Amino acid sequence: QWRLVANKANMFNSLRVVHAQKIRALLFNPTGEPTVVTGREAKYFVDERDLEVFGDVVTQFPDGFSTKSEYLRYQPGPRIIQIPETYAVHGESDEDGDSDQTLDFDSMGMHYHMNANEVLLPRNVKANMRQGSKKTDSNVGVEDETEIRSDKCIMDRNAHIAHFTMYPERPVDKRFVRITQPELFAKSRKADLHYGDFKDVVNYLTATEDVLMEEVDPETEELRYSTGG
Repeated sequence: QWRLVANKANMFNSLRVVHAQKIRALLFNPTGEPTVVTGREAKYFVDERDLEVFGDVVTQFPDGFSTKSEYLRYQPGPRIIQIPETYAVHGESDEDGDSDQTLDFDSMGMHYHMNANEVLLPRNVKANMRQGSKKTDSNVGVEDETEIRSDKCIMDRNAHIAHFTMYPERPVDKRFVRITQPELFAKSRKADLHYGDFKDVVNYLTATEDVLMEEVDPETEELRYSTGG
């Protein structure tokens, strides 16, 4: 299910641990496509078969999406990549790909369930979606940049939808996902971001429950707002 290549490796028999330096690991999904992880050091736990990677960790997914962090743990049994909430994670889409938009995010921690192709961002999530400068029939009227802030996010990588929510224990007046565009601000209890190509998506951002929207007219600077349940 996975393969490890390293410049140097030492086996500690008493601890049942392999310590490796300057590593490159290939983690295969159920269809055989590799997720490639590189880092300065790694520990392989022989009995558990888990892999820990430390220092300048870069994870490259099969579709070109990548993440950067200082630590990662891979559990080959359930095929789960885990980054604890004590570590910052930055992720970004492949800017050289065929899509006319890019998506990047920052969060504390990440869990990637390879079998389900689902990513959980558990804390302090900020996501940015940007479209390319080229205007086409499919993206006319779409804002150049959208920023979303929430407590957590679940990304369904099969459906290309990111579900943003807040912690239920937050005070009611603080329990809002915040959405910002150059001339628009919105907040709601939940938000769904469709991050595929614009030509494949009709409504690429949906805010639900206790929605407030404020928009500034770029010519008159007049403030317009609306609310909804």
